[in-house]
Amino acid sequence: MKQAETPYPAPKGELKNKLDSIKKLLVVANHPLYNTKYKNEETIGIPHDMRIFNTGQMGRILPEISGTYFLNR
Repeated sequence: MKQAETPYPAPKGELKNKLDSIKKLLVVANHPLYNTKYKNEETIGIPHDMRIFNTGQMGRILPEISGTYFLNR
């Protein structure tokens, strides 16, 4: 089976790190945490000064996600 081609290259370096942090923060903010071990493992390396805004295009995620709020609760 032939692998699908992407119209853009995969992110590398600093961009990849930022995208990984955004993904982790979205998971922490939008899914219940069943134990503190999961939270600690998922939040390592996420900058506390990160903020994500939902402009209404991404379905049922929170309208504003702040690293400071979700990582300190």
